[in-house]
Amino acid sequence: MSITIPFHDESLMPMKMGSALRVPMQDWKNYGISWRRPIEQTALIEAGRSEYMNEYALGDASQHGIIGKASEMAFDGVNYNQKLREANAKIISTHLKMQPPSTFRILEIGSGAGDSALEVYNSLKSDPNFNGDVEFVLTDPASKTLEIAREKLQKAGAKVAGTVEMRQDEIPQKIVQPEFDTIMQVAAMHHDPDIPYQAFADALKKGGIFASADWHHGGWEHPGLVYEMLKTMDWPKKEQGLENWKKTYNLKGDNFELPNDPAEANAIRDIWKFWNAYLGLLKEQGHDYGTNSIWPLESHQTRKRYGEGFRKSGLVTTKMSGRIAELCQETGYNNPQSHVTGRKSNLASTYFALK
Repeated sequence: MSITIPFHDESLMPMKMGSALRVPMQDWKNYGISWRRPIEQTALIEAGRSEYMNEYALGDASQHGIIGKASEMAFDGVNYNQKLREANAKIISTHLKMQPPSTFRILEIGSGAGDSALEVYNSLKSDPNFNGDVEFVLTDPASKTLEIAREKLQKAGAKVAGTVEMRQDEIPQKIVQPEFDTIMQVAAMHHDPDIPYQAFADALKKGGIFASADWHHGGWEHPGLVYEMLKTMDWPKKEQGLENWKKTYNLKGDNFELPNDPAEANAIRDIWKFWNAYLGLLKEQGHDYGTNSIWPLESHQTRKRYGEGFRKSGLVTTKMSGRIAELCQETGYNNPQSHVTGRKSNLASTYFALK
């Protein structure tokens, strides 16, 4: 084996940061992660996915509440996860209303406790112009929250055709009848260092929609940008922690520049605000959240990268398609569309693609 994986000292950090294997695979080399053979790269991807399982599969429904609280603290009372749910529901319900009446099958990636799927169902149920019906297939690595999601949707009157405990890369192996009218994800698909766009595209029917609502920024692309975030934080071992981070990831210098694009730079600054708020919550209670703790290093990516992934898998995202233009007109959204208020920032954005 010829694999190299640098490890920072978590005991010196303000919170558990997580392994660098959790960041987008295309950025691993910036962190000093190296391999020689394809089989080794495959093993690293699996290890990165296992890191996410260690974080999320043990959590329960309150984990999402913690994220919402940190968002409200960071962004003047705004829960951007909820704003993303609402925008995602608007896109899906508008799209389905534009189709001939049918029973539409919806696959959700990372269902959590079911709040995003419920938002979609309530949006359709309350619309007199929707003449069809929907049934959901819910997926998540955590079985406990899946059961909560199923019960929540069924209590509201929604049809749940199935729940599947799985990671998103397991769609080809674990999803039977893979043709869906809609695939949706809200702040879930970035829990993967190698996002399986092709698996999403293959599971869609012709004419179907992939609706994504996510946190977008490039702040994990380079350990130097993470270093800049750490500099904004206050914790007892800050001096040793910063030095350990620089040494581990072979950083030269003390200042690392943000992107020139104001919306991209602000998205990175915004995610710093979120993690400072989360650190405040940790300090407030005097310890971490145990199995509900969340870790900063993730596979958050810019909107540009998501668009490239969609298009390489054969999905359509641009207004050159009449269907895209029509859906943008009906929703009032661009594609992609930021839902951050008061400033230019791509942090919380929707992005949809059609097959």
